[in-house]
Amino acid sequence: MTSLSEIAEYNPLTISTIQRTKTFYFRPADGWKRGMNGDYRALEDLLIERVNSELQKYEGVKVVRSTSRYFEYYIESSTVNENSSFSVDNTDILRNAVGLLCNIAEEMGLTISTMSDLE
Repeated sequence: MTSLSEIAEYNPLTISTIQRTKTFYFRPADGWKRGMNGDYRALEDLLIERVNSELQKYEGVKVVRSTSRYFEYYIESSTVNENSSFSVDNTDILRNAVGLLCNIAEEMGLTISTMSDLE
């Protein structure tokens, strides 16, 4: 599996998929294990807390956890014009946010994927 940093830095398709859908997924690098739901929820809470703390430098950008699945997240930005999904500003903000997410998640033993990778 490709590392998070490599995906963020070298895989524009993943970046553009996340940019288009603003949705991304993490999973434990060593795979899901039975009986670990409480641990996964605690890991999610810690991930979101750390990421949003770091994202404060990008005004109006935050990560929101999905209520329907473990490790499904959305990037929300109040400063990015939704109609300019291919603008330089949008791409740079997203790339920076995803890079930050990747670094923190990698430290926590998680790997990143998009929905198409999971199917």
